[in-house]
Amino acid sequence: MRCPVCGAPGSGKFCEYCGSAMPYDGPQNIQVDNSTNVVNNYYAAPQDNSAADHFYTAPPISRHYYTPVSGKSKATALLLCLFFGIFGVHRFYVGKVGTGILYLFTAGLFGFGWLVDLILIATGSFRDRAGLPLTSAAPRQTYYNQQEWNGGS
Repeated sequence: MRCPVCGAPGSGKFCEYCGSAMPYDGPQNIQVDNSTNVVNNYYAAPQDNSAADHFYTAPPISRHYYTPVSGKSKATALLLCLFFGIFGVHRFYVGKVGTGILYLFTAGLFGFGWLVDLILIATGSFRDRAGLPLTSAAPRQTYYNQQEWNGGS
């Protein structure tokens, strides 16, 4: 039996290579010796030992975990907070409109909120409206071919 996801041969409940569930074919009768017929349950199915299966290489498993980040820049938020933080401009920038209005009418929560936000942004703990951390660097341009790399010439 082959895994429906990666195509690896297997006989258990889950694929040994990718971990996906193997299809269930129902119980199979296996001849153990001349006198005994054993009903093989799904978990102990025999291995397929054809010559092609001995050279099978498991597909690589990606262990890279992507941590989502905000589309808003940490440097921009820091500069906005430094110069216009009393008015809550940095909070409007990251999408926190409600607290931006509060900062606008209370002069940055009487200066204390502005100072706390300045420290949070500088240390990287400040989050946007969706709760995502701000990006610490601008996204880089990816060049797909040599012609584009050389400026199109």
